[in-house]
Amino acid sequence: MIEITLVKEFKGKDLVKIFEKKYGSMDSIKRVFERGKGNVKLELDLDDWKYFLKHTNELVRETKIIYTENPEITMKDISLLSFIKNQKPQSIKELADLAKRDISTIQRKVTILKNEGLIEIKNGTKNRKVPIFNYDKMEIAI
Repeated sequence: MIEITLVKEFKGKDLVKIFEKKYGSMDSIKRVFERGKGNVKLELDLDDWKYFLKHTNELVRETKIIYTENPEITMKDISLLSFIKNQKPQSIKELADLAKRDISTIQRKVTILKNEGLIEIKNGTKNRKVPIFNYDKMEIAI
């Protein structure tokens, strides 16, 4: 089994903005928490929000761990992740052009990366599919 850890790092002030967008205000989350006593996620978010309001420059490390038995990921795929992360293509075709590879090959690879949980696909303009690798680092443990 192979363990892949995806890591995203940001400052406390950015987490506060995420909470503001998600919940509106701290009073809103408090009201929701009071109505739904026992919601651990809300309680943790509220505690984090209070903490990072006072520690805005502290680094927050968010991780996502993926376990896979038979990874279909090659070094070329990792290179493709780098293209997605750094070049931010606005379509699969643009990614194929940047990588100088055939679009059908890139479409297959993007599907594999999505199925493995390494990237997301968002809807772009004009029915374009936008690949997104929204992490700072990827760690692979064998």
